[in-house]
Amino acid sequence: MSRYNYSLNWINANRWIGKKYHTLRGISQFELELMIEASAGTISRIENGKVNPTKETLLTIAEELKLDSIETAYLLGIDINLIEKYRFYNHISRRI
Repeated sequence: MSRYNYSLNWINANRWIGKKYHTLRGISQFELELMIEASAGTISRIENGKVNPTKETLLTIAEELKLDSIETAYLLGIDINLIEKYRFYNHISRRI
C-alpha cells in the first residue's frame, strides 16, 4: 500500500477550482470551460457541488491552468502532509 492517501475529496477539488486556481490566473469560469472543451455551466456546477468531476476532467483542468504537481494533487483531493508533500514533489520532479 502506498504511503500517500489518494482518496478523492470532491469538495476539496471543487473549492480549489473555484476559489483559487482559475480566479488567481484571471480566467473566468466560461474561459476555463472553453479551454477544457466543456459545456456551458460545467465549472459552476462543479464549484457548487452539483456534479462530481471525473479524474480526467480534473487533470485536463490542471493541464490547461498549468498547475504544478502539488496544486494538481490538491485539485485531485490527494491528502498529503507536509513531509509527504516534499517527498511527493521530489518524486514527481525526478520523473519530469
